[in-house]
Amino acid sequence: MRNPVQTLRGTSWDAFRRAFPQRPEPLYVRQGVIEAPYEQVLSLLTTARAGKASQDNAFLLNPKGVPDGVELRGGPTRFGVGHGTVDADPERGLFAIQGGWWYRGEYTVKPHEKGALLTLRVYNVAADKRVLVPLVQFGMDQAVTDGFDQALADIRAFLG
Repeated sequence: MRNPVQTLRGTSWDAFRRAFPQRPEPLYVRQGVIEAPYEQVLSLLTTARAGKASQDNAFLLNPKGVPDGVELRGGPTRFGVGHGTVDADPERGLFAIQGGWWYRGEYTVKPHEKGALLTLRVYNVAADKRVLVPLVQFGMDQAVTDGFDQALADIRAFLG
């Protein structure tokens, strides 16, 4: 069982402190190495086009290719999806998901000596009620870690 103080660490108190930065700072940052050719990882993660999300289209929205009705509208680099947006920019090595009233998750891919370095940065992009974001942060630190670890595992499994 986790200590209650550990549960709060990295969640609402830290999020509240970061709600008023001088410049936009990510609420959470996670990184991991994918031991596969950089170009292959870049292509997998930044390929997006209008249509159904799948393993070869917006991989991070639907990494296992399970049909779930996720449909991308628009393009070529910005797409509507549900109540949010997806940005896919191979030149910047960026795949970003923005939704709800505050969340923006930016995945970036950079070359690494072992293949590719994947970084996730989660931002508070709330235009209104920015100070309320920390109230929804309980458990978010662990959720971001678990989600990022699962994304890494899915990418590694897909690329072999």
